[in-house]
Amino acid sequence: KTVEGNKRPDAGRTETGKPLADGWFEVRALYDIVQPRTDIPDALLMSAWNAIAHAAGSAAEGSDSAEELARFPGLTEMILGALNPRLRPLPVADPEAEKAFARMPSWSSPAPRIEAAAALMALARAEGSPREDFAELIERLSRDPSPAVRHQILGRVNMLFGANQPLMWRLVEVGFSQEANEGVLSFFLPAIGGVLGQRPEWFAEKLLALDDRWASGSEPDDRRDEFLAHIVQLILRLWLVYDQRLAGERIRQWTNDPLQHGKRIEDALPALRGAILQGDPARLEPSDEQVRARTIEIFQATVLALTPIVVDSADRWQRLSETERGRAEKALRIVDGAAREIYFGSGAYGARNRQTDDENPVAGTPELRSRLLREMKPTLTALAQVPYPSVTHHLLETLEAFIADDPTAIFCLVTDALISGGRAGGYQLESLGSDLFVRIVRRYLADFRSVIASDEDLRQRLMSALDIFVEAGWPEARRLVYDLPEMLR
Repeated sequence: KTVEGNKRPDAGRTETGKPLADGWFEVRALYDIVQPRTDIPDALLMSAWNAIAHAAGSAAEGSDSAEELARFPGLTEMILGALNPRLRPLPVADPEAEKAFARMPSWSSPAPRIEAAAALMALARAEGSPREDFAELIERLSRDPSPAVRHQILGRVNMLFGANQPLMWRLVEVGFSQEANEGVLSFFLPAIGGVLGQRPEWFAEKLLALDDRWASGSEPDDRRDEFLAHIVQLILRLWLVYDQRLAGERIRQWTNDPLQHGKRIEDALPALRGAILQGDPARLEPSDEQVRARTIEIFQATVLALTPIVVDSADRWQRLSETERGRAEKALRIVDGAAREIYFGSGAYGARNRQTDDENPVAGTPELRSRLLREMKPTLTALAQVPYPSVTHHLLETLEAFIADDPTAIFCLVTDALISGGRAGGYQLESLGSDLFVRIVRRYLADFRSVIASDEDLRQRLMSALDIFVEAGWPEARRLVYDLPEMLR
């Protein structure tokens, strides 16, 4: 219990290294007791070795050099002892355990070999230079029959970048060519993200092959969502950041048929929200321009491909077959996700609470906001046609934040969204919809009245949109009609 009390808390290394070193004699004492004994009950033996391995892992993780490791005498022997194949989990293939780990990576405790595998990777990192004995053992553990042990090795490959790159690359090859467990791969893929730029072309080939491998098989109902998401996000980086042609071709294959590749598109869009505004218009950087342009291409291609399907299906909903309805629902889910990600990525989210700019609270310069409106206009125009309240609401919330940047264009998009997609989708029946529209109109009356008063088309649009909410029975809309100045009626 004393040794278990040395478990590394959630803190930085400088906060944990010295206290653990001060109490290391207790870990060493426990090791000296259990290492030579063969008569200790199994449950107690496993708990003791688990505590030793965990403390050893904490010591290795809290060290950055061989000198710092020297504070923990016997550390290497403890880790190697906890990797004894007679300790749990036994290195024996278990198909049921393999399937369970693929669904939900977890393991029962005590499990000394799992703790020790993680500790070994931390030790190899802290040593700072290759050790052949460590390399041989680590490679063997990367193919261990226990998925939890393999997970500790392959999920930490990036830790070896500074200590033993040849070993790291051999482990990466093992992950791509030999690992088949989705639970293990779900941790392996994020680990290679930090070294993607070292061999982008090589990674593109490996990731596309992995994508093909899983696309060719049947997808189980319990497939881990993040597994495919990691593949998608890495392929996106290879195209957007590292300009890998094959990665770009794969992404365009997805956007050309977003229904066929719906899960990949749904994983891609949230990862791209931050790139919508990337790059300072006053200081153009080719890399920023490339990332943003390709991001907007993905949003635009996806929305423009799916909007006609959603609109057509809404008009014929009662006559659609079950298969057609399934396709329409999938298309709508993707488009709804796109509208939501644009709302968050544009800076409109929370704009009313930031108030960093009296004229327009959205973050960024006027040039940046104007650029977003110009580049995203085809996508925003398409979203205005979608007959689904959630899409309409996110679109209007986005547009509201940009009123000051282009009052006329924004008013046209707002009224298009209400008269076209909004009315067809029943947005006027939502109380949030009524409140938002009334708020937008009052903003125009307060700050941009002359814009509407001087344009007959805008006045007609205003009255048509108001009529939709008045007919739905909302008293706020009716009061707004009564409050309108005569020149706007």
